[in-house]
Amino acid sequence: MRWGLAKSVCGRLNGIFDIILKWKIVDMKLSILIFMLLVVIEANAVTLGSASSCEEWFKGRWMEKQNGGTYAPVDADKYWLTQYLSGIASSSGIDFMFRSDAESFYRFVDTYCKQHPQDNLSDAGGALASELIDKKMKK
Repeated sequence: MRWGLAKSVCGRLNGIFDIILKWKIVDMKLSILIFMLLVVIEANAVTLGSASSCEEWFKGRWMEKQNGGTYAPVDADKYWLTQYLSGIASSSGIDFMFRSDAESFYRFVDTYCKQHPQDNLSDAGGALASELIDKKMKK
């Protein structure tokens, strides 16, 4: 279990670091400093809790449909996802969430989790952020 959690943390950090370097948001020295800071922040976040798995996401989405559109655990995951994306947008300085709707985020996560059932919500959120940043930078 601990190895899986450590692997997940490293994956998230690597994705964020790749975004920073890919879009040359800051220079290399500052990128390394940001990365080290993210390691400390992520370590604290893991202690407090981590994102739901794709399996939990699917269970929640199924229950949501059964309950007529609301199910507290998936509502919490949806809130977590939008805040996670907001944090990435804020820290990257790229407002990739502008003119996007939350439902499109959730559909992306549905598709991502079907393709990567062993991943978690933060992996899906990182992939979504990367795709949205790519689209924003091409405009």
